[in-house]
Amino acid sequence: MTNRNKLYSLIAAMIVFVAAGFLSACENEETPESTGTGSGAGAGAIVVTGINLSGCPWGALTIGGPNVNSSIKLTHTVVPANATNIGDVEWTSANPAVATVSADGVVTAVGIGTTRITVRQNVTNAMTGSPNFFSIVCDITVVETVVPVTGVTIGPEEINLQHVVNPNGKVTFSVQPPSATNQNYMLTSNNPAAVSVDDEGNIFAVFEGRAIITITSSEGRFTEQMVVNVSKLPVESISLNETAIDLEPGDEPFQLIATIVPDNASIRDVIWTSSEPNRVSVVPSVDEDGVPIPLTATLTATGLALGEATITVTTVCGNFTATCKVFMPNVFGVTDVIIAREGTTTPAGNFVLERTQEEKLEAIIAPANATIKDVIWTSSEPSVVSVDSDGNIEALSVGSAVIRVTTVDGGGDIYDEVEITVVSTPVNGVSLNVCEMVLPLQTVAGEATRNVAREPAFYLEATIEPANATNQILRWRIENSEPDDGGGDDDEEETAVITLERTSGSRVRIIGKNPGKVTVRVFAAEGSTEPHDGPFSATCDIIVGEDLWLDRTDWTIPGLDNNSNLGTIGYSSHQRNPADGGGASAILTDVLSGNTSGFWHAAWNNPNTNYPHWIVVDLGKEEEFDGIILQRRQGNGGSSTGYRVDITNDIHPDDPNATSWTTVDEFSFDPGINNIQPHLLAAPIKARYVRLYFDAKFRGTGSHAMKCQFGLYRRE
Repeated sequence: MTNRNKLYSLIAAMIVFVAAGFLSACENEETPESTGTGSGAGAGAIVVTGINLSGCPWGALTIGGPNVNSSIKLTHTVVPANATNIGDVEWTSANPAVATVSADGVVTAVGIGTTRITVRQNVTNAMTGSPNFFSIVCDITVVETVVPVTGVTIGPEEINLQHVVNPNGKVTFSVQPPSATNQNYMLTSNNPAAVSVDDEGNIFAVFEGRAIITITSSEGRFTEQMVVNVSKLPVESISLNETAIDLEPGDEPFQLIATIVPDNASIRDVIWTSSEPNRVSVVPSVDEDGVPIPLTATLTATGLALGEATITVTTVCGNFTATCKVFMPNVFGVTDVIIAREGTTTPAGNFVLERTQEEKLEAIIAPANATIKDVIWTSSEPSVVSVDSDGNIEALSVGSAVIRVTTVDGGGDIYDEVEITVVSTPVNGVSLNVCEMVLPLQTVAGEATRNVAREPAFYLEATIEPANATNQILRWRIENSEPDDGGGDDDEEETAVITLERTSGSRVRIIGKNPGKVTVRVFAAEGSTEPHDGPFSATCDIIVGEDLWLDRTDWTIPGLDNNSNLGTIGYSSHQRNPADGGGASAILTDVLSGNTSGFWHAAWNNPNTNYPHWIVVDLGKEEEFDGIILQRRQGNGGSSTGYRVDITNDIHPDDPNATSWTTVDEFSFDPGINNIQPHLLAAPIKARYVRLYFDAKFRGTGSHAMKCQFGLYRRE
């Protein structure tokens, strides 16, 4: 730490001069006269009557800052100017530590503060010849104005020293700008055991090693660094075990070994580089434990590009180098590439695809034994035709796009292109997922209700054929009724047999409102000449019945045991109570109660079960029915995606596997819908026992089946 400039607070200063403007005479002030006699004054002498001082301004004057003077000149004159009894002149400063004054009136700023400059003009008394004087003063104030530090410098970037032989060096440094007020700085070494540095920039090699010398300004903490290397024994040269090798893609990596002379040089660190890293990579070698092997590097032909490469090793101390040329004599470069359609080897040329059509393109590279066969596929219009890294293309929209394949070997200059035109695909038909739907209205405890349970819902899904038809717009119409399609009022909604709500372009939600029969028609917009007509359409008959549910009052679950989660003759398992993780509403009999907040859940704790799952319902007597109603656990989409319906009139009282079941049908089930989902049988059937069997193929996102409502209905 040093103070390089004791005048740091004066580099930008202002001296304020205040002209006092008064005369100070001796105790015997001389009376002005034009003539007289006496000692020291002859007849006709002109005597001094006063003095003036110029150069002492009323304002401020900057001294010592950039591009300004560091001193000012004060000038005194006598009155009258032709006086003859003039003696010598004396200039004094009351505080020379603030400002000094020379014999000719030059004032120089020295330190911060206030002083008074006095000029004294000595004269001879005209009457007595005795000495006399006149004086005048100028008050001066010096104040500080700071020039900020903006940075520091240090150099050179690196110095190499040898311990004992050449132990000393010097760095150059500065605080910027040179006129900055605060010139204080600090020079430090991060490794003083190897290199020390003093405040003047002198560096001393203490021991072999490496150190970073840092200059830091006191103001602003600006820093710059340089490196000092100290070696007891410097590197004189370096060489490699090979100067030229053959190395091709697929070959085993090759190890280069460097030798430094002398072998006991203090600093033996080296840097490995490859002139063509995309052809030949070079990395420092490590042993099987990952420990670096000194002066050894591993070379690998990457296969990303072909040709020669030069490997260079450079010593950290002294920058000595050695090189090894790497050749690839047996590699074969790509000369050409063509785009062919899958299964062919001839140029594809330009061709046409229908929208949504997919195809695979192949890159045929010449020669066939080219070493690097990697290619890059691109599309000029990815929104029209997309292409992936394997050449798979997909027609996305009407238009045209250029597909290009470029070989990796060749630097981007070897490629082929085809133009693909995408055209629209016409509609040739429309279909629905069902052609008949029965929506029963539930009666609970013998009394019809007007809540959600009275408004069962089902979804109609339409499909345009072919699936890749360009125009996918569908229109829906309800025939034989006047339903509310989501935009009407409450009265229209109550008087409709059904309500049709559009959930997407291809899907509608059907809600039963009142008993009756209607037909829902869907048709493709393509080819339509009327707002509600078209050449391609499909229909579904909707039957809404009042009290079609069979009475569930006497229905039971055979073998129900609320003290165990294990299965019986009536079910595969059930999670019975909260203590076993079932939740208060996981009650098997809730599926028969109309309580949608309850549900049956296959056991998942004590024990944890998996598919298949099943439950049996005893109708109490043989009943005729032609439809199944099932409802998911409310708000949970992890249930099964389908089920099988089995029937019998007699079950074994102890062994569920001993019962002979007759399979009626299988149905899909949408676990994402809260509303009940009715499924119509192919024909009415009679049975006392009905089994819902959830096979593994109907597994949902979880491992357990769960349902909240089960019912049967009969169409009127």
